[in-house]
Amino acid sequence: MIKSFKITTYLGDSIELDIRKPEDTGFLISSVTGITLPAATISATDVATMDGAVYSGARLSKRNIVFAIIFYEDNNIYDPNTGERRRYDVEELRHKCYKYFPIKKEITIHITNDSGTYRISGYIESNESAVFTKQEGAAISVICPDPYFTKEETSSIQLQDVIGAFHFPVMFQPTQQFGMIKTYPATDINYDGAADTGLTIRIFAIGAITNLVINDLLKHEYMKLDSSKIQKKTGAGIIAKDEIRINTRRGKKSITLIRNGKNINILNCLDRNSKWLTLSNGANRFGFTADSGRLNAQVTFEYEPRYLGV
Repeated sequence: MIKSFKITTYLGDSIELDIRKPEDTGFLISSVTGITLPAATISATDVATMDGAVYSGARLSKRNIVFAIIFYEDNNIYDPNTGERRRYDVEELRHKCYKYFPIKKEITIHITNDSGTYRISGYIESNESAVFTKQEGAAISVICPDPYFTKEETSSIQLQDVIGAFHFPVMFQPTQQFGMIKTYPATDINYDGAADTGLTIRIFAIGAITNLVINDLLKHEYMKLDSSKIQKKTGAGIIAKDEIRINTRRGKKSITLIRNGKNINILNCLDRNSKWLTLSNGANRFGFTADSGRLNAQVTFEYEPRYLGV
């Protein structure tokens, strides 16, 4: 069961529409369409010598979410200017609707139901207010170029653990060891999303690393960072305290080196035969290697499952 819709504008302003408490916002959501399975576009080629057509491919169309909102006049809304609650009239509610659903601009829709919170981004196609009616409100159309919803929570898996090595009773030594970092050769990720999704791969170097390679052990694909190219671009290869962030999400692909507080684009330091690694539904297995300094790499995988509807 859907509990609320939270709208975040391109300016960072947010409003949460609890469907059970329209008096808090002045917006009563009467219906929302376009949040279930989107339409698919099927490509098929006619062949003169046979009946029907030959299937050649399919893709998901953009998603169109439409809100039908009634301006709830029996409201008691918090006024940030006075710090008190008061009743908003219809004209104020209409302008409030224009603020949180700005035409042509991008918004993010967060939908909370019994299984968690999901989000999707889109652009306001139209925001039509019904003025000369007994019950005023608005019909808002949102076009989402990426039709998939993502889970609000980010899943994170590290390929290392900190193992405690300090125990009582103890006799302190000049080189007393309090703990150690244990690095694992690979990790399994069981992904339950409806579509392939990109990853954020974070690498923190505690020492020098040469030619780090992230491997997809089931698809036999890899991403290799060429240390000689990094050295040519930055003056040094991968060294202690470097952090590298690899984003393989569609439309957001990037590789950034963070060194001494500066962000450096090292996308062109990727080996030419590398593939942008993604998660597929079901079992996935990733690992990493290096020509030298493998144990100096602390690797973390982060991802957000993608869904076809809520």
